[in-house]
Amino acid sequence: RTGSLVLDYKEDKLYVSVVFLEQLGFNLISEEEENFYLAVIDIPSLTFEKIIQYHGTKTVGFYVSENNPTTKDEDGNLYFASWGWNQFYTQDPSQVFRIKAGETDFDTEWKIDIEGLFGKDRIVQSIISYNNKLYLQVSDEPYSYAESDQDAIINGLKMYFYEFDPATPGVYRKLDIPSSNPSPRINVFNIIDDKLFIAVANAQQNKTNGLYSVDRNGELKKEMQIENK
Repeated sequence: RTGSLVLDYKEDKLYVSVVFLEQLGFNLISEEEENFYLAVIDIPSLTFEKIIQYHGTKTVGFYVSENNPTTKDEDGNLYFASWGWNQFYTQDPSQVFRIKAGETDFDTEWKIDIEGLFGKDRIVQSIISYNNKLYLQVSDEPYSYAESDQDAIINGLKMYFYEFDPATPGVYRKLDIPSSNPSPRINVFNIIDDKLFIAVANAQQNKTNGLYSVDRNGELKKEMQIENK
């Protein structure tokens, strides 16, 4: 299956995920597979150039998620966020990796190691680049792939928001924003009028449910709060 996980572009190149499925339906990838594959297409000439592969993960994003699995920064680097999800099979560690500006191959010298920084079975659910920083939504506890979204909410699984400078991928800043429920069905990060908006979704009555923002000066602001549903 092509393009079901990634369809993005930079510098006149189109990047299209290539997934080898065990069976029709969903993105169930063989346990024996150890790589994530992208086809590189030259946009002006509409020609296929090559397939590149990233070792250590099978998937990028999550098949029911509204969150974008890729993001570009203002310098032209293209980033990929992997939940590690492989449907009903064993999961791979969650991580963020990239293709650098001016390159068409994966940068094997750089990654954000989610499990190394936050603990085993933690996952990055959402990613966006804003003002040449990366913003991630990461689970505070192990993310159980067997749970439904509703089970995760009932069990109180928390997601927090973090800022990374790509120059130092092992260092992060936790934003002063309340935790959210898992939010695969919400596009958590959006840039509107040159400001980053962050959706903080909570179903429980005693928790914040609303929007925060970050501007170019790094100022964090609570924009609105709405009734929990």
